[in-house]
Amino acid sequence: MDCLIKGIPNGITEAQVREWCSVLVERFENQKVNQIEAVKTAVTTAQINIDNFRKANTLAAKFEKPKEVEEK
Repeated sequence: MDCLIKGIPNGITEAQVREWCSVLVERFENQKVNQIEAVKTAVTTAQINIDNFRKANTLAAKFEKPKEVEEK
């Protein structure tokens, strides 16, 4: 599908717009496959394993959600 997007501010390049659109398409495709429980479980397991490896090697976790700080 071709579409025309109006009002893109000066300074945002066509390549940037294509990159951002590719992120949208990726999210759309991921949303479809994550509706399959087996896929969702496999992806979550892989992300946990990747984060465990990264943390064991003094790297920041890539997928772990930050813990919220409780307000007193």
